Amino acid sequence: MNYKDRPNLLLEALAYLGRKASGNTWDHLEQKIKHRKLKDKDSFHETFSKIKKLTIRMDENISLGEDIINKYFTNLEGFPFNTIGSTSVAFLLFYNVLEEFDEDFDTLISYMKDFSPDRIAYNIAEALDISDNCNTPCSLSDREFLDKVLSLSVPAESKITILDTYHNYHEVLNDISVCLNTIINTFKKEKNALTDIIDNFSIELVQTGCIEYFKQISKLKLVDEIDYHMQPFIFGMDTNLTSNQKINTVHIYCGILRKDLLDMLNGQISYIDDIYEAYHLLGDRTRFDILCYLRKQSAYGLELSNHLNVSRNTIHHHMSKLINYGLVICTTDGKRVYYSLDTEAFEMFIMRQKDLFCNKN
Repeated sequence: MNYKDRPNLLLEALAYLGRKASGNTWDHLEQKIKHRKLKDKDSFHETFSKIKKLTIRMDENISLGEDIINKYFTNLEGFPFNTIGSTSVAFLLFYNVLEEFDEDFDTLISYMKDFSPDRIAYNIAEALDISDNCNTPCSLSDREFLDKVLSLSVPAESKITILDTYHNYHEVLNDISVCLNTIINTFKKEKNALTDIIDNFSIELVQTGCIEYFKQISKLKLVDEIDYHMQPFIFGMDTNLTSNQKINTVHIYCGILRKDLLDMLNGQISYIDDIYEAYHLLGDRTRFDILCYLRKQSAYGLELSNHLNVSRNTIHHHMSKLINYGLVICTTDGKRVYYSLDTEAFEMFIMRQKDLFCNKN
């Protein structure tokens, strides 16, 4: 696994504006930590304070209209809520070109303006995770795209927005690029601050080793044949994003405070609470049916969606919960993510139940 100790400024700009559009401020995160009575780690507090100060400076010095931010960087209705707006119009256009960005934003925009309609449709479908079964690589016809969007289990308003984004691509791209370019240029001026923010993360990552560190914070099962590239993700906080530029290559954007947050949560939760949380997860019939299906074979999102007759968004919502708890692991195969049971986690879960209810000592 390779580690690049510089954040992807395009992704950071998308996340910064996504947080702004969703109203997910750092004050809200602090309130959640206090509400859950999590014990603050020194390493968390130090880095978090730096991120918060940077955000305050940016908020004070950047003037962008709320209307345009809300229009392009807010999560679309009907999709699972995400603190960084990863189901926003802006993410739909830029998700599939994250690895194309080399800090020359003007060149990237010129490159994107030359995309054919089929490539634009494919990129949006890829961001929505509905690009399966494309007849041509990186290409999706107008008819295919329309069928896939109309089949989404989301409100009609969201479908209309997605189709309008496709049909008015260049106009939307221009509007969004003005916002992103402003934020990226500000990040470049804050280069020293960004470096200071990620220093502790980079040091711990190098000391622990990329693979071992990643195992501690993710349920993605690493595959020998895959070439993994990791970068720090500042404004994602507790979010891991992966995107594929080409077959057998996976880019991982690792929230620099994810490990500290996990440690703080694990330090608070007793094994009794842990068992209760598992019961709560398994009490949902869809999640239970997903686990029953996975006991015999691994499966990807569309396969689970077709088998259970529920939307892809619903599957992703449930898989996120099962992965975060630790009952499911995922593996990449090309552009597809496969889910499978974490049998060791289930064995531990069964042992904890036995100790709790059958051991009278």
